[in-house]
Amino acid sequence: MFYNDICSFGAGKVQITPDHGPSLGGIIVTVSGLKFEKSVHCRFDKVVVTGKISNGNKAFCVAPMFARVGVVKVDVSVDGGRTYLPGIDYKLGKNVDYCKYTCASFISGRHPNVLLD
Repeated sequence: MFYNDICSFGAGKVQITPDHGPSLGGIIVTVSGLKFEKSVHCRFDKVVVTGKISNGNKAFCVAPMFARVGVVKVDVSVDGGRTYLPGIDYKLGKNVDYCKYTCASFISGRHPNVLLD
């Protein structure tokens, strides 16, 4: 988990969970600490992803694929992408490292960051 103070927006602490994932993407990132009403957008570095609102206090964005490892900033918008709150670090790792402990749980549907319809 990672917290980011957003005093100027009166939102308290914005949290993303998890704060890391494989560079292949596909991990559902939970965003909380804001009031979500109409829309949510997550910008991973320069890639904008439209998220889904779970309830007024929680939303989800799927991490996109990157051709590198390292850290990208995740910026969150609740006004249709017009403005973004300051970035939160999201760590991209080697895909094989993540697959060791997540692939089996993805296949079984028991992974905590998988939404099943």
